[in-house]
Amino acid sequence: MKFYLMILTVIVTGITMVACDEIGELTGSNGEPIAIRYLTFKYAEIPAEMSDSVAISLSRNERQNRITASVVEHWFPTSDSIGFPGSKTPVNKVIVTPPGSSHSGGARLLGGQDFDVHPPQSGVPSSIFIDALGVSSAEQSGSSGEWELRFNEQELVVSGSSVRGEFMEFTLDTYDSQSRYSTGRFAFIARNRENPTDTRRWIVFDGEFALGR
Repeated sequence: MKFYLMILTVIVTGITMVACDEIGELTGSNGEPIAIRYLTFKYAEIPAEMSDSVAISLSRNERQNRITASVVEHWFPTSDSIGFPGSKTPVNKVIVTPPGSSHSGGARLLGGQDFDVHPPQSGVPSSIFIDALGVSSAEQSGSSGEWELRFNEQELVVSGSSVRGEFMEFTLDTYDSQSRYSTGRFAFIARNRENPTDTRRWIVFDGEFALGR
């Protein structure tokens, strides 16, 4: 019995040490919390006979339906960066601009991957861009601006604009003006602007991000 108790103690001690190591990785050597980074979203092609409003409603429904059944989920690798050695900048970032004398402020989401590390693949999103006007503080949402999603960079480019009355939602859940770290959500509908004869539409939804500048 004592032998089994000793083994159990060793196992519990080992699990505790591993947990402490993981916490140390999340908090850093100085005890300060490390900002977790991610950028993810789901997308699906909208059936030709389905209206935008129905597609939006179905994307918000957790039950399986014609939109959610064909959905594809995508994550961008947020550890990538571009630029020359020693001067690299993150590929994925959010730039928040406070209101000024000539503008109402906004948030710009830039997402993608370093192509030297992750070459584009056919049919796979290679970059995303959202320019949300008037969203510049925590717990603020907006539907004005422009947006774009690229597949394999130039293979297929779909986009949208609130000027044309198209759908977009962008929410800045949190924003730290000191660290410039922010979290938020987004959704939009986009069309092929490069080819006017292409009548297909795509809905992007359940978009989430936690990024810095």
